[in-house]
Order: sequence, then C-alpha cells, then structure tokens
Amino acid sequence: LVASGLIVLAAVLKSAQFPFHGWLIQVMEAPTPVSALLHAGIIYTGTFLALRMSPILSVAGGAREAMVLTGLLSVAVASLMMMVETNIKESLAYSTCAQMGFMVMECGLGLYSLAVMHIVAHSVYKAHAFLSSGSVVDHFRAPALPATPESSSALRAFLGLSIGALMTFAVGSLFGIAFQQQPALIVLGMVLSVGVTQLMLPALNARHAGMGSLFLWTGGMSAAVCTAYFGFHRVFDLILGSSLPAAGFSEDAVQRGILGGIAVVFIGLLLLQQRLPEILGKPFWQAVYVHLYNGLYVDIFIARMVGRPATEAAVRPPHPSRSNPSEVLP
Repeated sequence: LVASGLIVLAAVLKSAQFPFHGWLIQVMEAPTPVSALLHAGIIYTGTFLALRMSPILSVAGGAREAMVLTGLLSVAVASLMMMVETNIKESLAYSTCAQMGFMVMECGLGLYSLAVMHIVAHSVYKAHAFLSSGSVVDHFRAPALPATPESSSALRAFLGLSIGALMTFAVGSLFGIAFQQQPALIVLGMVLSVGVTQLMLPALNARHAGMGSLFLWTGGMSAAVCTAYFGFHRVFDLILGSSLPAAGFSEDAVQRGILGGIAVVFIGLLLLQQRLPEILGKPFWQAVYVHLYNGLYVDIFIARMVGRPATEAAVRPPHPSRSNPSEVLP
C-alpha cells in the first residue's frame, strides 16, 4: 500500500497534476522549440512510470481510485483555466495538464493500452501545436462572425451529444469493443461523444442557418475520427495486450459513483464552454474568471511554502486587451 501510494504521488508530480502543475506553466518562458520538446516527450514520465508499475497498481487497494480522482480534478480545473488564459503558450500548457490528467485517469481505470495510444497521439499533436503557435495567434486575431442567440441553444447541444454518443458507440461496436463488459469503456465512450459533439455543434448551427452541406461534411469527419480512435484502440490492444495487465475497474458503489462523476464533469465542461460568453457577462462569473486567470493562486501558495521567490507567480490582472471577460473566446 505504501509503495503504491508513493508511485502514484511520483506520477502525479511528474505529470504536472493539480495542484502541482505550476512548474509546467512557468517553464513556458523557454523558447518555443524547447516547449515543444518538453510537451512531446519529457512530460510523459509520470504516465510512463504508472504504466511500468501497472502490475503493482492493479492490485493495490485505493491507488487506482486516487489516480482517477486526481486526473479528473486536473482535467476539470486545467480546462477551466485554459478557457480564460490569454497567453497562447500558457493556454497550451494548461491543455497539456488536462490531457495528462486524462492519461492518469485512463491508467487508474485500467485502460493501459489506451493510455499508451494517448501518449503517442498527444505527443505528435502537442509538438505541432507549439511549433505552429504563431499561426494560431494570427488565426485568433482574424475577425470572427458574432455568435447568434441560436448558437447557444441547449436543445441543439443535447442533439449534438445524442448524435455523438450514437456515432461513438455504433462505430465502437463495429470494431468489437465490448462496452457492456467494462463500464470504464462506456465512460470513455461518453468522453469521446463529448469530443464529437464539439465537432458537430458548429455544423448543427450551420444546418439551422440553411448550410446543410457543412453538416454532412462535419458528420463524415466525426465518423472518421471515431473510426480512427477505435481502430488505433484495437491496434494498441493487439500490440500491448500481452505485456500490460488486464485490470478492469471494479463495479462497487464507490467505483460506479466515480465513473458517473467522470461523465458529469466532461458533459458539464462541454455545456460551460458553449455558454461561456453568455455567463461571463454576470458579476459572479466575472469574479470567478479573475481567480481562474490567476490559477486559483495555488502556485503562489506552493512557492511560498518552499521558500522560492514568487516573482512569476504574482497575481496578474486580466490582460488589458481582454478587460471584458466576455471576450475571452474568439
């Protein structure tokens, strides 16, 4: 039990999980190619440790639940901080923190081959994202059409989630994924459904405005994403199935509650992101925005605890070009 607890703690620290994520944000002062190298390889040491120690973690009581809860907390908090961040490199760093939380959560759920696939896919994507961050800034500076009231329709968000879930579980079943035998896979399917919904919502809004061709094109792209995801899932299962333990997540009341919490957090993040420009017009959420923009002051507290000068961890006012919180998202 002690050994598994220390392994989990080491993995959490190396993976920049909340509240120990501050070092990852601060190293963004390095040149962008160095940031790309960090986020394409070095950051995965924590998850790699969890994978190497998976035979121990699979039989240790409480270790996997701790990994799932820690990863879920990092996903939720880092995603919210990423939404309000105005520095492109720090925004990408928060994205990495959330993705690492997702990987730690996959290891806790016993989906080790999926965690390996996630490492490979994320390393390629994040290296490209950092190296092309200048182009991303130019894209965000480009004029955008104002959002219409219909674009934030809760009914359309529910319709997009329903289409995403139907598409995800249909494609997964075609690849022989036995969702009914492993509840953790059902939850991961819901998470993928949320991602597909993000792709489908602009197309649903466009269809509402009479642009049906965009809806069909986006639907085809979403189906291709699901096919690639489950295709790689099967490939990594075949390659790594014999070298990693098959440890399904237990199905008692506590574990079922954790699985339900995962689905609620991801669906909540989806709805919050869709309504963000609207809710940030209210005083309460403007105050929340300021606290999130300053990282909930966690890094300042830790810097003082270890005796390090908190020069870069000082409280920041909102960016002068983003004084209106409703302008956070383009």
